[in-house]
Amino acid sequence: MTSSVSCTALHGALIMNDLDLPSGVGDKTVSMFANASSTKPADAKLKPILEAIRNGQYERQINRLRNSLKDGKKDEYDQNKKNLPAFTTSGKFSKRNANGLLDHSGIIQIDIDKVENPAELRDKLIQDKHICAAFISPSGKGVKCLLLTLADPTKHKAAFNTAENYLKDHYNVEIDKACKDVSRLCFVSYDADLRT
Repeated sequence: MTSSVSCTALHGALIMNDLDLPSGVGDKTVSMFANASSTKPADAKLKPILEAIRNGQYERQINRLRNSLKDGKKDEYDQNKKNLPAFTTSGKFSKRNANGLLDHSGIIQIDIDKVENPAELRDKLIQDKHICAAFISPSGKGVKCLLLTLADPTKHKAAFNTAENYLKDHYNVEIDKACKDVSRLCFVSYDADLRT
């Protein structure tokens, strides 16, 4: 995997080109849900989801959410966030629970909340060989990463625990333990500088 664009001069010219994901990762099929309460999964490829996050498909919704937080309307933010589309990073599902897993993607969702400088952390984490994508969360105050692992559902929790310890040791970050759940939803976001 090549690292993300680090030269500022090249950044603007290259950001709209194809996402530079490791071989096969963009073609992984995950399940997409219309919102947090939806029970009907739709198959979706990972690459178009990430492209939509980067290219601004959800920009208006995300900006409204971020403005709610800036205005101190946390309850409004929490309620409206549930209306965002979301996907199951770790695989394709027939229903949204561990028993509904049809095919593990070999990817674990990493959520890091309440970060002082999310863009800086995103750019640092994407340099790690285990992380294939990183973007700013819907709140604008956190980072979401896609971490490569074995596509083995029986080892998902163990892989998550290993990732948790690894990120704590190497980057001094605490990750959301809820992502240990293989069926955990990842809400879409907006980050024009999404890194791969």
